[in-house]
Parts: sequence; C-alpha cells; structure tokens
Amino acid sequence: VSVLGQLDGSTKHEGGRRRTREADDVPRADATRGSTDGAMLSVEGLTKRFGGFTAVTNVSFGVEKGEILGLIGPNGSGKSTIFNMLSGTLDPNAGSIRYEGQEIAGERPHRIINLGIGRTFQIPRPFRRLSILENAVLAGYYGQGRHSRAKAFASAERALGLVGLPTEPTATVDGLGAAGLKKLELAKALATWWITGGVNGR
Repeated sequence: VSVLGQLDGSTKHEGGRRRTREADDVPRADATRGSTDGAMLSVEGLTKRFGGFTAVTNVSFGVEKGEILGLIGPNGSGKSTIFNMLSGTLDPNAGSIRYEGQEIAGERPHRIINLGIGRTFQIPRPFRRLSILENAVLAGYYGQGRHSRAKAFASAERALGLVGLPTEPTATVDGLGAAGLKKLELAKALATWWITGGVNGR
C-alpha cells in the first residue's frame, strides 16, 4: 500500500490511484491528513517555530502498519523540519508525536532510535575509510547501545542484502554511485531498526 500526502496540496496517491488539485504556494507546512486513530505513528497538531518564523503549522497525519507515506512539497515547506522533529533532532513547539501509543515528542534521538525509529539523510555522508559492511555495522552497533557486535554484524548483513548492496568485508564505499550511497543510508537505518525495535522480526 502506498499513500503519499503533500504539504502544499499538489498531488496525492492513494492505493495506486493518483489525484491532483490546485496547490497553494505556501512557504511552510500546514496540512492535515485524515484520522490518526489506531495508527502506528500518530502526529497531531505539530508546530515548529524558529524565532518569529513558523516553519510547520498544525500538521497532523497517521501512518498505519505496512503503509508507505511520503511528504511532498517545495523547498522550504517544512518537510525536513517535520522529519527532524520525528527523529528527535528538533523539539516541537506544540503538538503530539505518538509511536505505538507512546508519546515521543521532545525525546532525545538515541531514545527514539532505541524504540525502533530510524531515519536517513538527504545528503549521504558515509565513513569513506570504512567498508560498506562496516558502515552498516557501525550504525547497528551504536543504535542498539553497543551491547553486541555479533548482532550488529548480523543486522548489517541482513539490511545490506535487502537493499542489494554487497556484504563482503572488502567492498568499499568509493565504488558506490549516488543511488548506491542512498541505498547505504537506508541499510544503515534498517540495521539500527532491526537491532532495536525490529530485531524480533516486526
């Protein structure tokens, strides 16, 4: 199931069907998407201000288990700010973020990671002196609190296999193009998730 919501109201995909409507060219996120009751991830009334500038205003949405949700909008519309609040990098000024019923708004990033929420970044910055495998292992190892190197390696190999990257210890980051670096970012997030919230196969 693929559901893409938008910050500027331009395009929406629901269950493979595409709907379009006129977009208001606004420089901030201000959107509501359906009911959040029973959602795995529930966001209600999320607001973020930087001094006198409001970057995100009263944004609400829910993500069901197994659902894919995308935030679409022009540069400066607040997409990255929303993800930074979901991951704990920024604290919201108002609103609620609940993951599996637990309030996580304002929690520190490492605590959110340990709950099973990972994130990727728009610009990949891998450790170029480490192999592809070592990059993913490092994410898994620190994501689960440095408890088990064996689990970190197992999680990294599983994640790399899923995104289609090599698991050989000699495979280097230098051989990856732009798409490969994005895959590595995803593998790092998955390695963190599997070793914490997803380690039991969820």
